[in-house]
Amino acid sequence: LPNVSYLGWDETVRPHAQPAVTAARPDEVEWPPVSAIVALGLTYADHLRETGQKIDMLVPPMTFAKHLRTLVHGDGSTPVPTSDAIRHALEELEPTLGEHLGERLAWFPAVMDYEGELALVALGPIDQAQLAAGVPQPFGLAAANDLTSRLVQVLGEDNERQLEFWAAAKSFARFLPAAPRVWAPAGGLREIPELTIETKVNGELRQEASTKLLIYDLPTIVRAASAQLGRPLARGDVIITGTPSGVGLRLNRVRRKVAGLIKDRLRKAELLVSQYASSSSLLRPGDVVEVDAGPAGRVTTRLTV
Repeated sequence: LPNVSYLGWDETVRPHAQPAVTAARPDEVEWPPVSAIVALGLTYADHLRETGQKIDMLVPPMTFAKHLRTLVHGDGSTPVPTSDAIRHALEELEPTLGEHLGERLAWFPAVMDYEGELALVALGPIDQAQLAAGVPQPFGLAAANDLTSRLVQVLGEDNERQLEFWAAAKSFARFLPAAPRVWAPAGGLREIPELTIETKVNGELRQEASTKLLIYDLPTIVRAASAQLGRPLARGDVIITGTPSGVGLRLNRVRRKVAGLIKDRLRKAELLVSQYASSSSLLRPGDVVEVDAGPAGRVTTRLTV
């Protein structure tokens, strides 16, 4: 047809097979209606090293809320936020931030990154005192991918509102794909079981770590999440427990120290976008991310425009 452009045919490309639908295991349950999502940051020792950060173990874990629109169960796709969506998110945080950043950047790429994690799902009311005393509580577990816009996140670094930026960076629609069902160990949990979290991007292994590297125990994680919510945990509350090393954006201690010398956060954003342009480790539309947590399930997500 005139004035119509067609994409070229590539004989080497074949459509991906649809994942087989597997029957639920006896120790799996359906997701409860989710009422709140609390995310923890910087909880794995190896991730702390790769980001060049230190934490005070006497201080509770960093927590923030993720929007409920982020959670999707099972394999599927997640659209990369448009430049306009990124600008809107920034202006909800600070009304003039998008305008000021627009003076530096012609467009606002999301700068997408993956974070393979373990979701802790409350399957009933949680008694903190009983948990601290070693009594198992009704928790289930599910593999999850805490997708993140690093551009939004970096604009909040070294800012007293840092965690608000983290929440915004991780709260776009479908930014929390998770396993289709919840693993519910018989008798509940009194500690995080030893599992291996693996994350692959286009078939390449990027993350592989044991939950033994978590620096907080289950009672501490629950206490921090409860404080974030301002109430005891109840059925349908979800805690995203943090990611191990191997994320796309890595900043060792030396590079973080150098970055800390740059006080202009808009300049930091410019440098991030420049890095993204030549990076093969950060995500782009078409990339496929798979997170596998053994008995806690697996989830595969394709990024789309």
